[in-house]
Amino acid sequence: ARRSFAKYLSAIVIIQSAVRKFYAKQSSKQIIHIKMHNAATAVQSMWRSKFQLTEFLFLLDEVRELQTFIRGSLARRSFAKYLSAIVIIQSAVRKFYAKQSSKQIIHIKMHNAATAVQSMWRSKFQLTEFLFLLDEVRELQTFIRGSLARRSFAK
Repeated sequence: ARRSFAKYLSAIVIIQSAVRKFYAKQSSKQIIHIKMHNAATAVQSMWRSKFQLTEFLFLLDEVRELQTFIRGSLARRSFAKYLSAIVIIQSAVRKFYAKQSSKQIIHIKMHNAATAVQSMWRSKFQLTEFLFLLDEVRELQTFIRGSLARRSFAK
């Protein structure tokens, strides 16, 4: 009976070993299948994310180009508005300075004309006085010479 128990025990151990081996193989196949499935899913996920990233970067580049174009266009419009405003302001300032300058030129010309008129008037006045004085000197000379001539004739 001990022998038969030992045989049964040995047979049970062999059967248990075979069953465990079978379950281990099944389990490892399932693990390998799960790992392969997970690996395929991971590869697909990586590929999709790489593809999506590439598409996103391409789209981002196109959006940047569009933004650059639009911003440039807006900046040119704004610059044109400012430029026309600047031209108007410059025109007004130049007109103001031209008026001021012409007023100064007219003032200087009027001053020079007044100075010339005053100078001519003084000159005429001085000449008239000089001629009057010269006439008086001639009359005095004539009187003195006449008086001297009468004295010398009377002697």
